[in-house]
Amino acid sequence: MYKYEIIIYWSNEDQAFVAEVPELSGCMAHGITQELALKQVNEAIRLWIDTAKEFGDPVPEPKGRYSSEFRVPGNPSPLHHFTISWNQAPPVFHRPPR
Repeated sequence: MYKYEIIIYWSNEDQAFVAEVPELSGCMAHGITQELALKQVNEAIRLWIDTAKEFGDPVPEPKGRYSSEFRVPGNPSPLHHFTISWNQAPPVFHRPPR
């Protein structure tokens, strides 16, 4: 399990849950359930890190909790959008800003 922040939200366009890793540019995955999206994004993180190391690119250290305000496009339901911070045990779930 990685310590990077993961944001999971429902995408009406894709009809799937999308998981993004803000600290790793372009690192994201999707799944038909939140659990599958999380599993897939953890594999995407591993691949992102392996590829960066292979090409000698820097791998950012996990910062933990997201430190600046962000806005979600559209108006997703709070029940379908949350942030998972894996820098603590157990995970801390946050509702999106309104």
